[in-house]
Amino acid sequence: MALPPLKLEKATAGSDLYKELLIKADLSIDGVNYDPTALKKLQDIDHQEQVHGGFEMDLETHVGTEFPSGFILPNGLKSPFKWSRKSNYSVGYENGQFVLVHKGNTLFPISFFKSPKYYSQLSSDG
Repeated sequence: MALPPLKLEKATAGSDLYKELLIKADLSIDGVNYDPTALKKLQDIDHQEQVHGGFEMDLETHVGTEFPSGFILPNGLKSPFKWSRKSNYSVGYENGQFVLVHKGNTLFPISFFKSPKYYSQLSSDG
C-alpha cells in the first residue's frame, strides 16, 4: 500500500503541522462522529474498512454499520477512525470531498486509507 509521504517541517507552535498534531491527539482521545451523507459517499470510493479481530477500537459499538479504518490529514498524519457520536469532530462531505469538521466548522479535507490489494485475493486453498 502506497502511503503519501509525510511533509517534513518543524512542528512549531504556529505551524499547520503542529495544529494537525493537536487535532490528531484530540481525535485519538475523543473519537470522531460522521455525517450520514459522508458515510454513504464513502461506499463509492476504495477505502479500507475496519476489521474487528477480537476487540472494538471504536468508543461505541456499531453492529451492521461499516466504518473506515482511518483517514489521512493534509500534512500526512494518519488517524484511526474511532467512532463516538459524542465527539466534537465529524467526517463530512462538502463540494465533492471528505472533510473534517469541528463543532460545525470545516477544518480541512481528508482522505481515507486504501484497501490493501490482498483484501480481494484468495489463498491457494480458497
